[in-house]
Amino acid sequence: MPVKAEKKETLDPIQKSRFHSLARRIIK
Repeated sequence: MPVKAEKKETLDPIQKSRFHSLARRIIK
């Protein structure tokens, strides 16, 4: 999962929030 962390860091704060929401949906 190191790649995911790197991508998250590159994403902006707003995009990060969206990514988090999407990730949660995918995980669920």
